[in-house]
Amino acid sequence: MSPWFILILVLVAVVLSILIGRRFGVNLGIVAIGFAYIVGSIVLQYPVNTVVAGFPSSTVFLLLTTCLFYGFALENGTMDALAGQMAYATRHTPWALIPLLGLVTFCIAAIGAGPPVATMLIAPLAYKISLKSGIRPLLTVIAISNFAMAGGVQGWSLIGNMMRSIGENFLQGEDVFGIAIRSGVAFLVFAIIVFLVCFFLMKGYKAQKIELERPEPLNKKQKQTLALILIVLILVVVPAFVNLVAPNPVTTWMTSYMDIKMLAVIGAIVAAALKLADEKEVLLKRVPWGVIVIVSGMVMLINVALTAGAIQVVAEWIGEHMPAGLVSAFMCFLGGFLSFFMGGAEAFAIVATMMPSIAASSGVTIALMYISYVVGSSCTSISPFSMGGSLIMSLCPDRTIQDKLFIQQIIFAIVELVIAILLAAVGFFSLFG
Repeated sequence: MSPWFILILVLVAVVLSILIGRRFGVNLGIVAIGFAYIVGSIVLQYPVNTVVAGFPSSTVFLLLTTCLFYGFALENGTMDALAGQMAYATRHTPWALIPLLGLVTFCIAAIGAGPPVATMLIAPLAYKISLKSGIRPLLTVIAISNFAMAGGVQGWSLIGNMMRSIGENFLQGEDVFGIAIRSGVAFLVFAIIVFLVCFFLMKGYKAQKIELERPEPLNKKQKQTLALILIVLILVVVPAFVNLVAPNPVTTWMTSYMDIKMLAVIGAIVAAALKLADEKEVLLKRVPWGVIVIVSGMVMLINVALTAGAIQVVAEWIGEHMPAGLVSAFMCFLGGFLSFFMGGAEAFAIVATMMPSIAASSGVTIALMYISYVVGSSCTSISPFSMGGSLIMSLCPDRTIQDKLFIQQIIFAIVELVIAILLAAVGFFSLFG
């Protein structure tokens, strides 16, 4: 059977999984697992065990452990309290409120809560502030959406971890964690530039002064939770950054063994022992079981095409026929297009499988392709058709403003993606990869 036909068959199965999942309210990961069986075992006649072997156990373990650990901070209100404290600190400088809330959103997403949680915590407060101070709602959406994604795609955070674990499955021999860190830095720089331009164009500096109620200080358990998170992050992030700048035996050893997955397990054990929150509630409410099933199903389905050699054939064709200078821009476009309608991280499994063959054919590094994809997919997460964009739009308390934001978010997502593609085409992201 032709590899191209197999790839088309798998892509049709991916689309049908999404459509069936949304139409009938079924987790699309479950549908994808069903299609993996149909395409892999019934059509291609692979043994069932071959299809099951595509289950991404490493990815599932990573998502489970990190979300369990950070779930304690969500369950006991540490994140919410931290956001309130930081917003109150700048109440006398109204122009700084939205930039600060963007920073808080970034921090909450970066320390492991992920973009959806950071958005849910900060967006209601940000809308309240922007509507009272005369700041345009779109500027608020840009700040929260972009900085939530900038935090979420960091190599140790929720989306960054998800993409890194997928990359480790398909990008053998690459320093995927190092690439993931550089990807996070690249989009953070891009997000800051975009926000500063929008801040001045939309006259965010003319915000009016408002009054905020003094928030309650962090209690003992919340302080302990924050300290525990910072300890884990320091052990993961600092050695990784040092090793990128000045490699040495000590930090090389630390980056090899101070793994976020196992440190998160240790952190969760300590949090449970200190009773920082009810671990049963954390497991039930704070671990994104639905996301885990989606990722698992999609990876299993894509693995069917990978096993058949279809991905490699397509990747080699792209590498041979596309100019090397456009590969980065293409990856940026591909990430943005996929993320416009669905999660770019979930779709990354399709792209990651192509990267080694494209790199071999075109000479473009896997790091540059990875970074370009991350930036592109992060740009269009503001789309109202994606989970992040629809979430932040739905949190706006004014229905009339919601209707306006729908169109504005579509236009902004497209414009931001076009800017990213142009930067990729001129080699800007090669500075990070």
